[in-house]
Amino acid sequence: MKAEELVRGVVAEVAGEKTQFYTTEGEVHDRATTAGASETFSCLRKLSYSKQDAPEDEGFVQEWGFFARGNVIEEWLAKAILRSLPKGYRFLKFGQFQETIVLGKLSATPDGILVTPEGEYIAVEIKSIDPRFGGTLPKKEHVYQTHIQMGLLTRDNPAHPCTRAIIIYVEASCFSNIRQFDVEYDDALFLRAQERAELAFAHDPSTLPAEGKYLGDCNYCQYTSICGEQILRDVPFGKQDVDEDLADKLDKLFERKISLDTIKRVATFDIGQVTEEIKVLLREQNLQSATTGLYQASYSLTKGRKKLDTEAVSDAGIDLEEFYIHGKPSDTLRVKTLKEKEKV
Repeated sequence: MKAEELVRGVVAEVAGEKTQFYTTEGEVHDRATTAGASETFSCLRKLSYSKQDAPEDEGFVQEWGFFARGNVIEEWLAKAILRSLPKGYRFLKFGQFQETIVLGKLSATPDGILVTPEGEYIAVEIKSIDPRFGGTLPKKEHVYQTHIQMGLLTRDNPAHPCTRAIIIYVEASCFSNIRQFDVEYDDALFLRAQERAELAFAHDPSTLPAEGKYLGDCNYCQYTSICGEQILRDVPFGKQDVDEDLADKLDKLFERKISLDTIKRVATFDIGQVTEEIKVLLREQNLQSATTGLYQASYSLTKGRKKLDTEAVSDAGIDLEEFYIHGKPSDTLRVKTLKEKEKV
């Protein structure tokens, strides 16, 4: 057997593996019947497509490597937590003992539950993190996930309410690089998650907001084809006077959008300004990287993107016009102020 044959067999074996989760009643949980804690705050339209069996994009292949990496790290750390606990602490519902809690259309499977000597129940969420990740931790979606876990744990066992969670990040390239965060429960977020779960199952996906456009989900979504088609299908063409009730609703939304657009422009300017100030300081001190104890920054050259030299092509007598194609159309919304709002 050659190396390629061996690896091809491995990939074929693990790519189709699905982790089975069991409910508190001991039954296998069908994840298609609920919105899981990790997906409830993803793009609502994408969530609805997935729960209503919409056709996936042709040729779409679900990446499995990240899930496998996460499972390995979760199992490793859960066992380490159990071995390391001081006397009086317990670590429950982890690994093969995990349980999926279901309430209506919402579900969650905590990675483990830490019980203190005082009887406090704490949800534990274990995450793997790419060493190249440059964003802020904890990730917002992971915080939301723990709120759903805490809410469901409390409702499943009111005698032992869960109002605190711990998120632990393990760097995938070096397990000794670990970061941890405490999260305090917010019931309003849990109620919002319940609402989103119900919407995903009860509504036509095309009537729900395409949140992936600003969340970044579109880059990894398996429903971009049907979503794009339905967005273009639903672009309105009617023109009519707006009645008073609709005008009131639109005015509130228009005012909010214009206000946020202004904040965005100011923030973009401020970000640019502070970025330049940092660069000046680093250049003055000839520092390619700087660590303060609280923050770390790096300053280096980035290779420019490859682009076509159209002027050179033209000089060579080549006409590219016949090779241009139009991309897919997209919907655009513009809002502008006609007059200042009258002050009462």
